[in-house]
Amino acid sequence: MRHAETVANASGATGGEGDLEDHDSLTALGRKQIEALKNFLVEKDIIPDVIMVSPTWRTQKTIEPFLLAANVTAEIWVELNECCGREPTGEALPTERPEQRWKMPIEIVAENTVFRDEQDDSYWWPGTYEEGLFMVMTARDRILEFYGRSGKTVLIVGHAVNGGILLGLLTGYDMLQDEPERPFWLRNTGLLLLEQDPVSGNIEVVNQRVNDPPQE
Repeated sequence: MRHAETVANASGATGGEGDLEDHDSLTALGRKQIEALKNFLVEKDIIPDVIMVSPTWRTQKTIEPFLLAANVTAEIWVELNECCGREPTGEALPTERPEQRWKMPIEIVAENTVFRDEQDDSYWWPGTYEEGLFMVMTARDRILEFYGRSGKTVLIVGHAVNGGILLGLLTGYDMLQDEPERPFWLRNTGLLLLEQDPVSGNIEVVNQRVNDPPQE
């Protein structure tokens, strides 16, 4: 799932363009989407076993009302931070996390939210597409390590670009093309359902429009 609509989304700013504050400022539509999301999950009695959320303000605030209504907790995963708005450079993928840039601490702004790893409390800022792809690959690997073939339901609250790449990686797309295409586009607060075959381990999208978020 992608976060609710922000001022930056509404203005068409992408890839970090525009004022930083606009990327974490919700619009009136965004707030309506959050309320509709909470109501949908509660009314359908959808209570995931695990909820993981990007460290940004907008993602935390998107899921907070549901966390409180369902009395459940979300984990902040630094690997789910938005990334990859730049064009590929052709460089080789990193083999380890680059030195943390700016050492910017993550702030928990939503109730019922905790760090997945209390020692990993600073943002992961990729400087290139390849560094960002490595970050998302790390998220994929850890998700599968912790929850693959577990039978558990996992809700991931993230971003448009990172989320599209993560979905591509989970479903087997090659995201290292010269001009990698996002195989999926996530709507603000739109839920997309994947299922994993417990025998083969293959993951596929079974429903791209689980809910219908408000658009105006």
